[in-house]
Amino acid sequence: MTEGEHMYNIVTLLAWATLIMGMFIVRKRVKKKAFGVAVMVLAFIVIGVFSLKINHSLLYDTPEDVMRYLFRGEIVDTVEGQDSCCVVTRKGNSNYEVTLLRKVENKYRLLGGTEKRHETINADSGEFIVILSVDGTTDQYAYGVFFEPADSGIEIKDTNGTVFKKVVTETGYPQNSVFAYAYIGQVEDNYGVYVTYGP
Repeated sequence: MTEGEHMYNIVTLLAWATLIMGMFIVRKRVKKKAFGVAVMVLAFIVIGVFSLKINHSLLYDTPEDVMRYLFRGEIVDTVEGQDSCCVVTRKGNSNYEVTLLRKVENKYRLLGGTEKRHETINADSGEFIVILSVDGTTDQYAYGVFFEPADSGIEIKDTNGTVFKKVVTETGYPQNSVFAYAYIGQVEDNYGVYVTYGP
């Protein structure tokens, strides 16, 4: 456990202890139940927001340290950008998740909800491609799920010349599931993704 995680756990414990004691005080002193319930709900919200703020300010030595802390599943790959990185994790047989992290000097931290954006486009073969952007940087990543014939391969490229990495999951059917992802840098409005099939 890092020093930051240790501090986060102590602060969270103190916050919950304060909330529980506060609930007892409010229950004893407040005559109107509705007001007491409102105060408790507000306290839960404040502690939740406070915990999230601390969580997103913690710094970790490696992306793997962040993923261990989050219990996000098995790490498949880490794709480094200029000022961020993208960690691909496997949550099931063919269920993959991407997590963006911000680089701070030589360490990593989680992104807050307002620090990332996403949009969806279609590859030329019709599949959805999600483009993730890290605010305040030129870093963008793309990922999507494709299907390839079991007896041939698939190559996914974009208009920047990026060749997507892929994780193939055999399904036992004529088509395998392919999770494809890439660091694509900064892209323009005419950005596109192209799929070719071959042996």
